[in-house]
Amino acid sequence: SSSSSLSSSSSMKDPPPLISSKNNPNYTPLYLHVTPSGDHFTGPPIFAAKHMNPTDVLSIRVNDDFDLETLGEMTIQEAHDVYDTGRIVERWRKYTIDTQ
Repeated sequence: SSSSSLSSSSSMKDPPPLISSKNNPNYTPLYLHVTPSGDHFTGPPIFAAKHMNPTDVLSIRVNDDFDLETLGEMTIQEAHDVYDTGRIVERWRKYTIDTQ
């Protein structure tokens, strides 16, 4: 029946939602992740699989309200610069947690 199809689709392993209240014991910090190719996205900390090199993704801690849709995407050159230097683009520095 339809309830069994709903339960099977809801049992797929989606990532847990980010919990942004720092008072919550399940709080999940937010990171900007940048790859050498210039791809970038936000999300929780990434734990690299055994087959990944630690340099495959650069992660920079950002404020909980950091939002790529609101702030605008980085250009490919900016993303390469961020990956190469480990420093977030100037216009976004106020949204970072780590001092850079």
